[in-house]
Order: sequence, then structure tokens, then C-alpha cells
Amino acid sequence: MTAVLRSKKFLEFKVPTSENTHCYFKKIPAQHWQLKHYLSFRLKSDESILPWSTVYDNWQKSLDFIAKNSNKKFPGSISSLCIELRNICNTYEGSIVIENCEKLYEEFYQRNIDLQIAERLRLLDTTIFSEQKFSEFLRTSGKKRIGEDNEEASSSEKRIRYEGDHVDNFAPELLKDHEEDYDDEISDVNVVNFLNEENELEEVIQPEAVQVANSPFEEWVLSTGKNVSQVLDTFRAAIPKSKAYLYPAFFGILDLSGEDTEVKKLFTDDEWSEMKNDFNETVEFKDIDEETKLYDLFDKIQETIEKKPDDLITAIEKCTIEGSSKVNSIRRLIQTYAYNMERLQTSIPEAMFSNNFTNMLTKGILTYHRKFMYDEGEIQSLASAFITNTTKKPTDRSLIGQKCDFRVTCDGFEIVIGLRSGGLPEACKSKKWNDKVDLMVAMRDVLLREAIENNGVECTDFKRIYTLGVHSFGFFYNVYAMDWKSKGLWRLGLLKKAKLPQSNEQLLMIEKLVVTLLQIESTLNHIVTIRNDLVIKASRLHRERRTSVIPKQYTVCEQRVHKCPCFVNEEEINRRVKKEVNILCQRLLEHNEKTFGKFMREITMEHEDRVKANKKLRFEVEEKKIELQEAEKCLAYLKSRSIHQGY
Repeated sequence: MTAVLRSKKFLEFKVPTSENTHCYFKKIPAQHWQLKHYLSFRLKSDESILPWSTVYDNWQKSLDFIAKNSNKKFPGSISSLCIELRNICNTYEGSIVIENCEKLYEEFYQRNIDLQIAERLRLLDTTIFSEQKFSEFLRTSGKKRIGEDNEEASSSEKRIRYEGDHVDNFAPELLKDHEEDYDDEISDVNVVNFLNEENELEEVIQPEAVQVANSPFEEWVLSTGKNVSQVLDTFRAAIPKSKAYLYPAFFGILDLSGEDTEVKKLFTDDEWSEMKNDFNETVEFKDIDEETKLYDLFDKIQETIEKKPDDLITAIEKCTIEGSSKVNSIRRLIQTYAYNMERLQTSIPEAMFSNNFTNMLTKGILTYHRKFMYDEGEIQSLASAFITNTTKKPTDRSLIGQKCDFRVTCDGFEIVIGLRSGGLPEACKSKKWNDKVDLMVAMRDVLLREAIENNGVECTDFKRIYTLGVHSFGFFYNVYAMDWKSKGLWRLGLLKKAKLPQSNEQLLMIEKLVVTLLQIESTLNHIVTIRNDLVIKASRLHRERRTSVIPKQYTVCEQRVHKCPCFVNEEEINRRVKKEVNILCQRLLEHNEKTFGKFMREITMEHEDRVKANKKLRFEVEEKKIELQEAEKCLAYLKSRSIHQGY
């Protein structure tokens, strides 16, 4: 896919810098103007890799501009070259070359997008809590400094002297980033305390410069002396990058349910029991109220089933419990379940199964008092969407978070997130595991968002909160809980497993699921109490001359695990990008040579043969014309002679 410059005089011609063309035509001589060379130039010189449509549009517009200004600014041979470059794109072989160039360029563009996303995620690699002792030390030192300044100078002199002494200790852009987060009526003391917070921010970003004792939130050390965070970090480093998304440890999550066998092998049985016991001390699965009345209901249903009535649905309707509207509401849910069970098919899609069985029971029980909001369908986790777009610019395209099949919220806090893995028949093992990992990440994002929105509270207060998750597949219903144990370490534990009845003969099996859902309801009330206490404490931080809008950088954050060796620093990234550029250029050349080299040579030879044949035919035509002219002259002579003889 090339065009020939007909004049050797302009081989080194370059477009003047003042013209409205891409810089490629201003820096590269005309003899090298080719699409593949242009793409290589853009990949090497552009600060950000642009979409193919933009790059190719710049190429075409620049060629059109040069071609249209041939008489005014550019030599005719240069304009002809641009016209050929422009027109050759409309040929068959040219379109094939463009298609392959676009495919390879899009592949590299997608790699660059993945690289940018990973870099943005790496910027989220921060922790929700700073060292408690270090924070107290900074606040104490700030108060002492305020007292000294009060004795020596006025408030205005304090601010000037403090800013002069510490202006080099933190980046000026931090003040710009958070300038609008503070009230206009901020006092002198708040200004000094704000600078103290900024110094704390700087120290947290650079922990190697901080020499303080570890807080309980820094790490989790078992009684045997084993550091759980270090064990997971070592395991995470050995995870294959191509399958990293399948490992909870890649996301900083310790699965205590026992399904992650590879992680479980890293600990002894005693250590595993110790970790589960510690988890159970934090996470409480509350008992239910009105146990007696609920059990009376199931006893009546059992008596009804033993009688084998012709209409089981109507018979269950008569099993009422006086003085308990909630238990009677559960009876109606059981009737609905039995009605749907009679019409159950061997094969049923996921959404239909959820609506008829699991989601129907979950929604009916958890929303009875209308305290919690219930949403279902193909929806996304609000917290996960928030975390995913935390570092994006307002002008960037928003990304979606982890998807879920239902969520239960209270005052904006996602207390329960549910995922359903397929309908009937039961989903395969890999599908169930993938959905469970997605559920873990969504639950982790819920805790992370709460930490970001209520930053500043002590770590001991925040460690009390946890969230629930539901994973259902086939006729099984598993309830999980997740808390935040230490920096970069989230724990997932199994609270309850229940199995649904597969026919009306097994209808009494639904008792365990109903009790489980009632326990979830009681646990949600407990979690809401903890969360409200956390929010109130965050709102009262101003009493200590601090405001909750002052962000603390989190040294270990939601995407901490994405800091893999290929994204360690900018130089390494640039080196890898340049390497990819060189590889792509070489691949373009090789692909062009292998795919179109022989094809173009055959076309050229065929064209030359046709030119020779045309020349030969043209020569024969000229000879025939000469013979025809000779014959016409001879006929004219004979005609004139015959006329003369007649006279």
C-alpha cells in the first residue's frame, strides 16, 4: 500500500510548521509518507493513544488539505502523492490493508486502555486508616504548636509563620484539590489543624519515613506468630496474571468459608480455627423473635401435609396463627412457594427461578416492616460503581461496578447483596465460583465506600461494621458476611447454608430458609445500629477541630492488589509501552510482507503483462490504420482513372 513520489527534487520535502496538518507531515520527509509509518509515528510520539477513528481521520484530513492547496502552497508532485495516498485507500487491496492496520492498532489501543485503568486502580492503592498512635501524636503536636503560637503572636502571624515553615512539606496541589471542601468561616485553629492533617497525609503516602509502632489495624498476627497479611501477599505474588480475577486473595479477600482450598492449605488446622473464631467474635448472626409462633405454624403445616389434602394450597391457608400478622404473612409466602412448586419445570431460566422462589421469599420477609429497600434485576452495586469511578475525571466515560441480582439498602448503605448462579439445571462449578468472587468484590466495595465517606473515625470503631451477601444456585441458599480486619485484608465467612424444597412433599424443608431470612432481618437491624453509630461519630469529628471532608489517603485500598510488577513505576511503564510499540511496528511490517507482499507482486506482474499486451495491440492497430490508408489511396486512384477513361 504505497504511492510513488514522481519528482526526486522533493524527496526531503516537509510541510511548513504553520500549516494546518498533523505534525507527522511537518517532521517526516515526503518520501516516507505511508499509513503504516504514520501509525508507528503516532504510537511513538503521542502522549496518549487515541482511538483509531481519530488517528485515521487526521491522516485523511491532512492529505486532503495538502492536495487542495497544490497551486498555492505545495508543489504539484507533493499534491499528486497525497491524492494517490488518499485514493489508494478506496481500492480493494487498500481496504484490506486498512482493515488489518485498524485491527492491530485497536489491539494496541485496548492494551493501552487496560494499562491506564490499571494505573488508575494503582492510584487507589491506599488504606482507610492511618496509624492511631501517629494520628494522636500529630494532633497533640498541633495543639502544642497552637498554644505556643498563642503566647508569641497573633492569629494572623501564626498562620503566616506556620505556612512559611511547612510550605515545603507537602505538594501545593493538595491544597488546590481540597480547597473547596472547607467552609469559608474556617477558624485560625482549623487552618493550623488542616496543615497538620496535610502533614499526616504526606507521611501516610510515604510510610518508609515514618518510624512508629504498628497499630492493631496494621497487620493481623496469629497466636503462632504467623502474619496473615504477609502470607496472602506471598500467595498473591504467585497468582498467574491471566487467572488473577478468579482468586479472592488477588483482591485482598481471605475466604474463611473453606471453598478456597489453595489458601486454606497455607495455614494449619489450629490457625484456621483461630481465624474463624476471631471472625465469629466480630460478626454476629442474630437470633429471631417469635420462635414459638413460627414453629407452631410449621407444626400445623406438617399436620396438614400428613392428611394429604387434595388442594394443599387451600389447606395451608387454614393454618393461621392468632395474634401474629408477620407469621401469617410468612404462611402466605409458603403458599406462593407451594403454588409455584406445582408448576416447576425441569428447565427454568435464572430470572424466573429467582422471582418464583428465592427472591420472592427474601423480599417478602426482609421488607415486611418496610424499613429496608429491596431492588432486584440485572443491577449494579452502588458502592462498587462508586469505587470503580473514584479516580476518574468528570469528563471520562463512567465504568459500571460489580453486578448483582438483588440488593437490600438502608439509608444508602447496601447491607445485603445477592447473586444467583443460573436457573435449573444447576450451574456448573466454574460459574458458581466466578459469581462468588464477584459477590466478594462487591461486598468489599461496600465496606470501602463506608470507610471513604466516614473517614476519620478510629479503626476500632470501624472494625465493628460488616455486610452480608447471599449466593444462591440450584436449590441452595448460602449466606455470607464480610468484615475489614486489617490494612488491605477483608474476611469472608459463611454464616448459614440452607436447602430449598424441590417438591411439595419436601415443603417442610422451607423452615430452615425462613428461619435464616428472619435471622438476616435481625442481623440487619444490628448492622444498621453499628452503622448509625459510625456515621454519628464521623459527623462529630468537628469537635476535635477536624472535619470529615478532610480526606486521609488510604495506603492500602480497594485495588491495592493490582500493583503488580509491570505497573511499579512510570519508567517501567514507559519501557514496556515502547517495547510494545516496537513489537507492533515489526508485526505490521511482517504482516504486510507475508499477507500482501506476494499478492501485490502478482498484481504488479499482471499489470505489466497487460501493459505490454496493450502496447502490442496498439502497435498492430497502428499498422492496420496504415494499411487501410494505403488501400483508400489505391481505391481513390483507381476510381479517378476509371472516370478519366470513360470520357
